[in-house]
Amino acid sequence: MFQETAPISPPRFVGPTVNRSGFEQVGIPRQSAPLLIGQPGVPPQDFVPLPTLAKALVVALISLVYCLPPVIPSALAQSHAPALEAPQSAQGKKNTAKSIARTPLDDLPIPVQEMRDAILNAALRGDIEELRGPIEWNELRPEFAIPRDADPIAHWRKQSSDGHGRDILAILANLLASAPARLPLGADLENNDVFVWPYLSEISPGKLTPAQHVELLRIAPSAEVASMIARDKWTWYRLVIAADGTWHIFSKGSQSNLSEK
Repeated sequence: MFQETAPISPPRFVGPTVNRSGFEQVGIPRQSAPLLIGQPGVPPQDFVPLPTLAKALVVALISLVYCLPPVIPSALAQSHAPALEAPQSAQGKKNTAKSIARTPLDDLPIPVQEMRDAILNAALRGDIEELRGPIEWNELRPEFAIPRDADPIAHWRKQSSDGHGRDILAILANLLASAPARLPLGADLENNDVFVWPYLSEISPGKLTPAQHVELLRIAPSAEVASMIARDKWTWYRLVIAADGTWHIFSKGSQSNLSEK
């Protein structure tokens, strides 16, 4: 009554094979082969395996990184070039009153204000020993135009007319009473200003205006002023503080204009 039929065999799997395009085909049942695109078990000729695509992408990225010219670094270098060349452009030029930038005392950087106040307060107390505090704030001692192992306090006492160094304290107080010159001479590109007292020391003495001549007479003896104007060279005291508050210089006639260096 019922017709016998042959038993249906389960699908047979084949092991790993490599086709013409190098594509590895693993465990695909023979019945499923027609589901592949193109010939059964054979990918299309323009098919690229995923590992090959990944390798090509990595090679392309490496080429992009190492083969392109350094556009960004050179652009940054150009943007910083004027700041680096600015101090050099001032070399060999005599300053005039119009070319000197001055900073009002209230606009000085905080570290500069703190060092100025420490020196000025010590000077106004009338005791030269008080200067040891601001001197010792520095990692390195300021330049005082004396031997490095010499004691500046003892030196100023010896050089003063009263033996107590009070004339040195008066000179410091007079220098720091006015706004300084601001010069871009420091090594730090973002914080490279130094502040010079008095600002008149950065102007050729022979080019002073009548009003500036009077200012100079208020901080230097008349004989010293006449000599500076005749020689067109600054020979009186100068004090320099960097933007980070470092006290660099307090000396007399040790160098020409800082802006010419």
